[in-house]
Amino acid sequence: MRKGGRSKWVKSVHRLTHSHDVRALAAGTLKAEDKGDGDDDAKRRVRTKRNVLFSAGVDAKLAINDLESKTVSIVPPIPGGNPVSCAPDAGIILLR
Repeated sequence: MRKGGRSKWVKSVHRLTHSHDVRALAAGTLKAEDKGDGDDDAKRRVRTKRNVLFSAGVDAKLAINDLESKTVSIVPPIPGGNPVSCAPDAGIILLR
């Protein structure tokens, strides 16, 4: 806080997640499972909830920003149409 009770914005992270405009934002929690370390009794999976920010843009990428660890996971767009093409005479398959 500054003098007079005014707060100041501080830049914490700068990254370019999307190459074009962002069209959707959603905040929520993501359930994750972590394995414990140590002996067999401690190797049970521990369920945790992470605060995340989902964003989607014109570039068709889905970005998942973990607000606690400040990491980003990018989910690439799913290609439209048929992802497999066959050329039986040539004996090849094209995977997109």
